Amino acid sequence: MTPIPSDCPFSGTQATVWAQVSREPGELPAAAERFLRAYAAELELEHRLESRLGQVLHEIERTGSYTHTSEELTHGARMAWRNHARCIGRLTWKSLTVFDERQTEGAEAVFEACRRHLTWSGNGGRIRPAVTVFRPRKRGRADVRIHNRQLISYAGFDECGDPLNRPLTRKLQERGWQADPAPFVPLPIWIDEQWFELPREEVLEVPLCHPERDEVASWKLRWYALPAVSNLELEIGGIVYPAAPFSGYYMLTEVGSRDLGDHGRYDLLPRFAELFGFAGLPLWQDRAVTELNRTVLHSFARAGVSMVDHHTASEQFVRFCAHERQAGREVSAQWSWIVPPAASSSTEVFFTPMKDLGLSPAFRARPQ
Repeated sequence: MTPIPSDCPFSGTQATVWAQVSREPGELPAAAERFLRAYAAELELEHRLESRLGQVLHEIERTGSYTHTSEELTHGARMAWRNHARCIGRLTWKSLTVFDERQTEGAEAVFEACRRHLTWSGNGGRIRPAVTVFRPRKRGRADVRIHNRQLISYAGFDECGDPLNRPLTRKLQERGWQADPAPFVPLPIWIDEQWFELPREEVLEVPLCHPERDEVASWKLRWYALPAVSNLELEIGGIVYPAAPFSGYYMLTEVGSRDLGDHGRYDLLPRFAELFGFAGLPLWQDRAVTELNRTVLHSFARAGVSMVDHHTASEQFVRFCAHERQAGREVSAQWSWIVPPAASSSTEVFFTPMKDLGLSPAFRARPQ
């Protein structure tokens, strides 16, 4: 982040915001021009480019920033998904629906827009990829800030729940949120300085059951259907949108191997090993994680909720790379995020060379 100079006209939170949007002279015009040229080339709008570029550069010179058209915002967000180095599921990037909420003000209105996003994208289980974009970062004005990692996630209590969310859970409890400790309690959505609880009926969840072992259903395990990532900021042509929750459908091993299987999360592998008689045997972890993933895949299919297994996702990513090569574009990817955590070397992505190219537009980690 840009250091805060001694003559910065703001202090505290405003000073941080000022530093986050400050740029070297010429940086924003150059970023805007790169984006507009790529946008025009991809949508065959070169005949409008020089006029639009002139408008944008004049606006930057006059105000220090510029405003994307709705069409630019939509295609820019789709490009950001296409460029996202940590996402394996980019084959359908053109299908992303973009909800423009740049005029929305106030935490309560932001929450209502998030509710609409969850309902539309969740679609009763037939997941539709979507992003909701709130107002951009502006010098001297605090960001719209969604504190949750995802719009839907489970609380982490000392006794139970998701250990990943213990810090957020404690902070919400300090601000007055109360709930009886249980393994799968949806967290409120914390926006700016307020938190809001989703009506439980609006949290689409999948009860987990094994295709052969009825005992698993009696454990009353569950997982939420829609991953809606809310801790990334969206950058398009030098303009940063600090709140832009993005959702698609899960890849199987995200839930089975990691969320439910990791020792630092729900740690269910020992329980599955005990049930199936694998405990203490060689490769018990491998056998247990397979049964856990079978449980998750079977349950999502039974509930009619979209999910892709890691082998299919790998094949789709390879097809995505081929399409990008045909379009004359390099693919940005991080191997450690693309390669699935189960049966890794049985997927083609395991053998695919990858490099994070730092492309723009982009979804990026939000400054803390």
